[in-house]
Amino acid sequence: MRSFEPPPSASLRHMLRAGTRAPHDALDRAVGAIADEASYRRYLRGLYAFRAPVEAALERAAVPEGLADWRLVPLAPRLRADLDDLGEPAPRPDDCPETPGPSAAAGMLYVLEGAAIGANLLRVRAARLGFDAGRGARHLARPEEAGRWGAFVARLDAAAGIDPEAALAGAQAAFAGAARAFAGAGAR
Repeated sequence: MRSFEPPPSASLRHMLRAGTRAPHDALDRAVGAIADEASYRRYLRGLYAFRAPVEAALERAAVPEGLADWRLVPLAPRLRADLDDLGEPAPRPDDCPETPGPSAAAGMLYVLEGAAIGANLLRVRAARLGFDAGRGARHLARPEEAGRWGAFVARLDAAAGIDPEAALAGAQAAFAGAARAFAGAGAR
């Protein structure tokens, strides 16, 4: 197996983006358009099944020094409330991943923090279906998100001691967990 060798001029965020492009695109296709209530319910089940175990693993993980005071905003409790609003039983989360090492944790955080970028589009779609911060879309109503992505990737790029190969492995593991969760979200 060939090691991941980043170009010397690339930032960590750009390396992670390039190294996860294919699984990211595949996940977008698996999630789908979210055009009706059934697809929204499936999306909620998949996202909860993915986020709950990854958030738990990251809660236990050490992170690189430059990210030590970064706090992930947990969405699993809000997703559980959204599922309850819709009378939807919470799916059994995917098996909790092993506690990642610091560099792998940085890669997993990259995936979870990046997922918030699509929240604005999803918030519009959820609103069209009648869901909002008061019912069914609490996880999308996140005022704490303003400027968060830019702050995160700036810190990620500046953090010392992150092994790019381990960070990429963590990001790819997160995408693989999401793919499994969304594949299982259609089955009841």
